[in-house]
Amino acid sequence: MRLPFLLTLPRVLRHSATIGADLPPDEAVVVDPPDAPLRAALAAAAAGDHGPARDLLAATRAHAQWELRDGYVTRLAETALHNPGWLDAWLDGAPEDPDAALVKAELCVDQAWEIRTAARARHVSRDQFQAFFALLEDAAPVIGTAAELNPADPVPWRIALTHALGSQAPRAVFDDYWAEAIARDPHHYGCHAAALQYLCAKWHGSHEEMFTFAESAADTAPPGSKLHALPLSAALEYEVLTTGPTTASAGSDPFTPRVAGARPPPPGAAAISRAPAARSFSARSPIPSAGLLSVNRTRTAHNSAFRGSSAW
Repeated sequence: MRLPFLLTLPRVLRHSATIGADLPPDEAVVVDPPDAPLRAALAAAAAGDHGPARDLLAATRAHAQWELRDGYVTRLAETALHNPGWLDAWLDGAPEDPDAALVKAELCVDQAWEIRTAARARHVSRDQFQAFFALLEDAAPVIGTAAELNPADPVPWRIALTHALGSQAPRAVFDDYWAEAIARDPHHYGCHAAALQYLCAKWHGSHEEMFTFAESAADTAPPGSKLHALPLSAALEYEVLTTGPTTASAGSDPFTPRVAGARPPPPGAAAISRAPAARSFSARSPIPSAGLLSVNRTRTAHNSAFRGSSAW
């Protein structure tokens, strides 16, 4: 224990009761508050009315606001996780609605992670893992349906990338999903963030792959894109979230320059383009549900032991 710490410890203990006394309570702090339209949709959904959510997502689809749509879908699925009645009613009345199908796809993946939790693999029971993989298997055709109902939308493919991470999909499947995602929006932040997680060392990649991916995305991102911050995400993953001991000293760590080179994004990077150019697609793409279902044919081989870095 260092001497400066011992000298300051009595003062810290003496004032500990007043530390944070003037701060608001945790439940009053909202890190990412919803905008007014989403706030109204969330409140209506909580009351059992899916109409505002339907109108909100229809507008993002009509104007190809894929980043905005992704954020809205994520928050709506969170609401449906513990209060699904409004979404069930929406799907009952409009089973082919691409927006309802998209929320359902996100919800299915969320339900799987709710069972697994975000704990490290060693703290997740075998029963939890079995339920997790079973729910992901059930989610595959739901994600495929969402992709089929709105072929121009990259958001189903962001969900598919998250599905690939959890289901321990082989690299070829991940590569297929990634190709589909960037064909629809080459600078979609959500898709890149999901891919970054798949490529990090604690899941299915390596530090080198993670940094190279993040730096390449930032280098080719347009002005104002959140992708300029992706190297910071990689640096955080490396510095804080990566598990396991390292044999490299601080001076010999080959990734220290990569971490140091992760600079804050330029001014305006948080301003996401809300209206990407519309794109058309031919019938060359494989049937999404078939591609997604292919993940599960390899699931047992990858997951039977529930161990290793791929299970985190």
